Amino acid sequence: MLELKDITKSFDGKPVLDGISLTLGDGEIMSILGPSGGGKTTLLNIILGITEPTGGRILFDGRDMTAVPMEKRGFNIVFQDYALFPNLTARQNIVYGLRNRGVRAAPRKWTSSSTCSI
Repeated sequence: MLELKDITKSFDGKPVLDGISLTLGDGEIMSILGPSGGGKTTLLNIILGITEPTGGRILFDGRDMTAVPMEKRGFNIVFQDYALFPNLTARQNIVYGLRNRGVRAAPRKWTSSSTCSI
């Protein structure tokens, strides 16, 4: 379970995220929608550990991950376009990363044409 508690982020004193809290349970999939400049990428970067939050906490399975370095978090992201292999489908791009991380085939099983059970 991923839990965000009161995440805030400011750049040069300008607030970008203000008190974001959410809980994402095992097997749940979430989409983040909003206008350009709305903080979507900043929120993802905070979850990944690329960017430090100004305030709040990130919990994963009850463990506080807020100060854990990104390389030890075990989280990944597939960006919208720039990091994709153009010769692969969306599914193949996702499975490529999972396979390279050593995720067995069973947990990579696709449960429908548009979702992947990880």
